Amino acid sequence: MTPPSAGVWRVSMKGPDVLDEAAVFEVEAHVAPPDLGGPIALLKHQDFAIVIEKDGLQFETAHVFGDALRPLDRWCTLLRGLSHLADGRGQLSITLVSGETANFPVSDELSGPDIEDLPRLRDFLEGWQRLVRQAGTIAKEGFSISEARENLDAQLAVGLMLEAEPRGYMEFDVQDEALGDELTGVYFNACTLGGAEITYSVLVTLKRRPDQPLTFRSVSFDALDVGTRESDLKAYGRKQAEEQGVSILLDPDLISRV
Repeated sequence: MTPPSAGVWRVSMKGPDVLDEAAVFEVEAHVAPPDLGGPIALLKHQDFAIVIEKDGLQFETAHVFGDALRPLDRWCTLLRGLSHLADGRGQLSITLVSGETANFPVSDELSGPDIEDLPRLRDFLEGWQRLVRQAGTIAKEGFSISEARENLDAQLAVGLMLEAEPRGYMEFDVQDEALGDELTGVYFNACTLGGAEITYSVLVTLKRRPDQPLTFRSVSFDALDVGTRESDLKAYGRKQAEEQGVSILLDPDLISRV
């Protein structure tokens, strides 16, 4: 039995940092007649449900880490909200049709699978969302969380383009001791996730390793360009290198991921 509808309410999930962006959802509210003796209200969203009772509320999601397909924007909002509530320091706010807002501090940690992965997944997908928008395209196709986890090409793009200190590095063996101790090259690649295809390039600074004189390792990455997918990736890479006055081109087909 579905209780009578009370219109569309707004649910906001906030973290302990007041400057963090909240996750905001519009939900269908159902209010049960008091004589039934059940919950006061039920808030139903396509990604979660909130049951409000006299002594508090219960928040529950369904199929977050299963095979459920969601478009990128929906994934970002959901993972942001769950990350805010995960450690038991967040706040859940409910705004009625009248504009009145009730705030509920979340005192318990969320329980469920892969809770520890929420911040990393949120950061990756919000980074991908940023690159997609900068490229001038749209990610409107649904994908599962396992597809996001397994898409190493998109993760690499986010790390190289947006992270101040990427967790990985590039390393090359150079059999020429006369090159000096520092080299600069252009790395370029293309990737896709959620139906959005992008091409990007970064300027890579490499320094000779003191313990291995013939090996150069990356020490910094500087974003150069991001756009919609190019039909000729090699020509795109050469163009980016020419514009930077760089003679070293780091072709993704010649680099192995370890």
